[in-house]
Amino acid sequence: MTREINFREWHNNHMRTWEEINSLHMRVLNDERGVFEQYTGFEDFYGKEIYEGDIICDTDDNTIIGAVKFYDGSWQVGDDLLLDMMYYSVVGNIHENPELLENK
Repeated sequence: MTREINFREWHNNHMRTWEEINSLHMRVLNDERGVFEQYTGFEDFYGKEIYEGDIICDTDDNTIIGAVKFYDGSWQVGDDLLLDMMYYSVVGNIHENPELLENK
């Protein structure tokens, strides 16, 4: 099984796509100016790519589940493994919408 390897970068409150990063000749990763986040290989209910740092909610009741992170060799959201995203959607990310996690 193969999966797409992709990143995005947050730099001074601006997101750069993998294409933009490559055009900058991939400067030093995770320097003091930027945070790189990896694509998980999953898409949400609406087909949107899910990245590390995205905030996920349940599409049935709009309950915030948590932020996506890579921990102990697997992608997780909240305390659960990121597996079947059929009923979940990306509602924001930890950089632009940290308030969504205030009650988590």
